[in-house]
Amino acid sequence: MPEVEKREIKDILEEAKKIETKFIAEEILGWLANNVENYVDNQTKLYKIDLVIDSDEMPMTKKLQDLYLAIPDDDMEGTPYPRLDKDSVENCTKNEDLMKEASDCRRELDKVVEEVYDKMADTPELMNGLFRRLIFFYEKIIPNPENRKRAIEIDEELKSLIEGKEDAPDAEKKEIQEQIIELIKEGESLVKYEEFEGAVSVTKFEYEAFSVGVKLSSKPTDEEMEHGAEQETLKEYTIPEGFVVWMEMNYRLKARPTAIF
Repeated sequence: MPEVEKREIKDILEEAKKIETKFIAEEILGWLANNVENYVDNQTKLYKIDLVIDSDEMPMTKKLQDLYLAIPDDDMEGTPYPRLDKDSVENCTKNEDLMKEASDCRRELDKVVEEVYDKMADTPELMNGLFRRLIFFYEKIIPNPENRKRAIEIDEELKSLIEGKEDAPDAEKKEIQEQIIELIKEGESLVKYEEFEGAVSVTKFEYEAFSVGVKLSSKPTDEEMEHGAEQETLKEYTIPEGFVVWMEMNYRLKARPTAIF
């Protein structure tokens, strides 16, 4: 998570007035379309995508994120507010006031986020482009066992490359992305397509001002459980506070023209 200096609440609220919500809507929908391969799953129609901005790729979105992160904590040194003595009645009152100021500030920023959500619905061209990028992965059909076997291998290779790209040095990321593109092209050559029509919608867009711990575990087979096997933790990580996008895919097989004769 990027380090952001804490700021006076009045300054945060003043900066919030300069946020261009239309630009944020465009940045987020553009990111979702450009990064479909990193999150798409053609076995589901519902998506929850966490967005933590740690570069200047989405400058207006990052600006709003940084305003949330700049809200001072009541017990943090170096903030514009003094460290408070909780044993002091007077300082307890100040603490309550600061907590209320911080809460009110978050509510004001939440209003900006709500406006971004409304703007997303006003960008049909970007929403249609996102749907076309996503539906590609729902339309593919693998016609024979050999191609299906190779497609499964490609999926596993892609997952490994995508996971490795996140932690790879910047100098290696371009090479890994090129490998990803080549595998996608190979996968495309193995499949044929059914054409779908429909739409994707953003059902919710929020800023979650708290971190979430995630634990991925293996599930023992019934036989292993009979011998006392337990779930094994494969990976643990924390999703830092940030924006969350909920999306829903709705589609159906594209209607074929009915023959007259």
